[in-house]
Amino acid sequence: MGGRLLYRLSDRLGGRRVVPALDAMLERQSWDPSRLAADGRRRLADLVAHAARAIPFYRGLGLRGSEAIEDLPLLDRRTLRDAGDALRDPDAPLETLEVATSGGSTGAPAAVWLDRAACDAHTAAVLRSQTWMGLPLVARHALLWGPPPDVVTYGTFSGRIRGIAARRTFYPTYGLTDERAEAIRRALRRGRFPQVVGYSSALDHVAAGAAPLERPARAVLASAEILTPPQRRRIGRFFGAPVFERFGCNEFATVAHQCGAGGMHVLTDRVHLEILRPDGRPAAPGEIGEAVVSDLDNRAMPLLRYRLGDALEAGGRCSCPLPFPVFLAAHGRMTDLLEGTGGRPISPRHVAVALETGGETLEHQLRVAGGHLACAVRPLGRFDAARAAVSLQALLGRPVEIRMAAVIPRWPSGKVRPVVREEERA
Repeated sequence: MGGRLLYRLSDRLGGRRVVPALDAMLERQSWDPSRLAADGRRRLADLVAHAARAIPFYRGLGLRGSEAIEDLPLLDRRTLRDAGDALRDPDAPLETLEVATSGGSTGAPAAVWLDRAACDAHTAAVLRSQTWMGLPLVARHALLWGPPPDVVTYGTFSGRIRGIAARRTFYPTYGLTDERAEAIRRALRRGRFPQVVGYSSALDHVAAGAAPLERPARAVLASAEILTPPQRRRIGRFFGAPVFERFGCNEFATVAHQCGAGGMHVLTDRVHLEILRPDGRPAAPGEIGEAVVSDLDNRAMPLLRYRLGDALEAGGRCSCPLPFPVFLAAHGRMTDLLEGTGGRPISPRHVAVALETGGETLEHQLRVAGGHLACAVRPLGRFDAARAAVSLQALLGRPVEIRMAAVIPRWPSGKVRPVVREEERA
């Protein structure tokens, strides 16, 4: 398996155990679903007992350690910030821990302490996903990543040195312009990368309206943002390769990853995922709910029932032999959901599909001001605003004003901002 020797050397030099963690994951993916589920329940119960015994925050809640996960309170980013070190195991030496920060796309980030087992599992999960995409563990790849320059480390001197070992060429996409997208497009044609990884919107911006690559990639991985069906088609057409989707966050790294058959598989040997309705009950198949995650690997700072703020559609099946359960689709942030016809929650994913009646769009942004809805659209070529408005009205149950836009503002993180509410701008 290509790259294994590199990671064995890295393990030896850095005192890590990434390769053993990967081997354990590869073994678990050969288990049947019932065995995998039983192992997940056992590990989750052990983690709850550990939290009740060792973590000041959970001891302060009066946990006995025998509670079912569903009986624990939900944890959110604000609680994580406020609790601070009370969520960390005081017996875990700080010098053995690494710190990760929550993304902070829509608010202030929070720090999460990771022990070595969790760090190894984060890396091993990424490596395992390479095998799902039919790639070696270390593949030459282009990374189109978009955080601000003072946040992302890939472009620093040390980041570029690490990139040599990872066979990574970094293309920053923060504030991506048409001119910069064209420059990246030319570099990709010259580079002939087997793999391309990037923000969904950056990949689409580079791909939209361009002739396909002369030498197709083997796999494209979209991450960090919602991937809409129109984006997936344009990206796949330009790169000439299957487009995979990854769902995750800084706190837990990969939570779910798409397989070759198209299923979004939850990595239940790493995390416990709940998809919850607003009333706290599990979402039924086809319903959209909030992603709530418990980490099975990180004992230094066990996050139990942590609200990601992301909207997932429950249900689905996959024809592949992997034992991991699936969900139907990621729909962006919970705060970006609107109430549609019949009370149905409407996400930016639904809006992107509805806008296709008017033509192709590179980006869109709904603006909500009281009862008034306006949709800023950055079209790709000719666009029939009247037809698009009819489709959006049928979807949302009220009139929507369509506005053409040359530029659509983003979050400070560089990610797309598909919904803006008037009260957020006040």
